[in-house]
Amino acid sequence: MRGFLVASIVGLALSALLPQLPGLALTLALLVAVTLVLFLWAKSSLWIILVGLTFGVSWHLIWAHSQLDKRLPSVLEGELIVVEGLLSAYPHGAIAARVSRLI
Repeated sequence: MRGFLVASIVGLALSALLPQLPGLALTLALLVAVTLVLFLWAKSSLWIILVGLTFGVSWHLIWAHSQLDKRLPSVLEGELIVVEGLLSAYPHGAIAARVSRLI
């Protein structure tokens, strides 16, 4: 179990080094293949480590795709967007002094 967790963390870190994301369909296919291997053939520690590595890579890539889906649509780029909010507290200390001088 420890080998699986360490390999998953290494997979997460390695997938962050990719220059671009592969397609979501490829990532999901990879995750399904890893799940099948885990349930059917993962008997030795080497298989479990390889499955953990692939699971970590798949998990990170699916998360990255979900984060990219939350971006601002390209249609709205360059458009004026009004944002409203409520300031619930003022900063204290040195930051407050700088803010009061600007106001």
